[in-house]
Amino acid sequence: MVVQAFVTLALMLSFSSQIIIALELIRWPLEFVLLYEWLLSGIAFICNALAGNFMEIGAFGLKKWIISCSS
Repeated sequence: MVVQAFVTLALMLSFSSQIIIALELIRWPLEFVLLYEWLLSGIAFICNALAGNFMEIGAFGLKKWIISCSS
């Protein structure tokens, strides 16, 4: 159950990051993107970093720990 929660959080963060990067690429809300481009890039970077950590912990770390504790 915890593994599924971490993987779900990773998916949500990754998808949010992709939306932010796509909006930056097409510069859809033009004034907002031009004004806060560095902030949006930083948010996308943090989302990707957290998604990677959640995926690493959820998919590999906790699963190994759960398997080792059950045997």
